[in-house]
Amino acid sequence: FLPMSTELTNVAGDPSAIQGGTPPGEPSTLSETSLNSSAVNIVSLPGQGDVPSTPSSPLYVTECANTYSVLMFCLSSSWTALFAYFVYDNDDKVYKFWSLTIYPMCALAMSMSFVLKPKRTDRAYKAFLVLQYVLFSFVAEIFIVIGDGFDTRQTVESCLRSLLWLGLLVVCMKFRSYVAHLPDEALSKFLTQDVVKGGVFIGLGQLTFLMFASIQC
Repeated sequence: FLPMSTELTNVAGDPSAIQGGTPPGEPSTLSETSLNSSAVNIVSLPGQGDVPSTPSSPLYVTECANTYSVLMFCLSSSWTALFAYFVYDNDDKVYKFWSLTIYPMCALAMSMSFVLKPKRTDRAYKAFLVLQYVLFSFVAEIFIVIGDGFDTRQTVESCLRSLLWLGLLVVCMKFRSYVAHLPDEALSKFLTQDVVKGGVFIGLGQLTFLMFASIQC
């Protein structure tokens, strides 16, 4: 048997190369099989050799930040605020000028709000979208009727436009559902290229027009 002070100096090598061990030609107490298996265990230790790395999956944008939602809500609500001011001041010239000036920006903000977070299907967020749309459309129509002194013709026109607003709400919700089912890559491209960048460029153009129109006014 091996003495207690015996050390293995070459475990993965030749089984007979043992310092202070069994002389050559005599059977060893440690078999070649056990030594080979020890060598395998040593080689397979963590950190030994090159381990193939798994490629990371690409990242896609599936929704915009909450900042965009708040900004679009404020812009679309400014349309309703204009009609509320019309009820208070009742100045037709100011009302008509600003309604034609800021309407494209407010309508763009309302349209973008439906696709900023298309995968949000919880009831709270849907209620937020419907509330924003109601303020933009139906509440504004109510202010128009009040500002015109409940004129019969204006009341009928507002009721007809309200039906149109209701139909557009159904269409917008269906389009939002369609966008939510796009593949992640297509959805990411749509949000980053069409919604964010396109919306920013169009919004800047409308702001430029609004600035020059205010100066002329």
